[in-house]
Amino acid sequence: MRVRPNTVRGAKAVAVHEGRGAFFGGYGDEQDRIAYGELTDTTVEPTGVAVLTRPDGTPVGRHRVLARGSRIHVQDEPFTEWAVWDLSG
Repeated sequence: MRVRPNTVRGAKAVAVHEGRGAFFGGYGDEQDRIAYGELTDTTVEPTGVAVLTRPDGTPVGRHRVLARGSRIHVQDEPFTEWAVWDLSG
């Protein structure tokens, strides 16, 4: 594991795959944000930002989240199903 400085604040989960990283979550209005970046030897260089939504386009809202490897797992209310977002896909 190597720690790299970045400018993303409040991320709740981090996925990494082949030199790329994605930070999910944030403070306040950024709770559904995904910030993308390229990993360098010393930092994470930002390449984009998006908002995670449900398949029907509505906001995720309150959720639980965890990450492992290239995948971010999100469970939103009523907390009965998990959705998976995969950075490698």
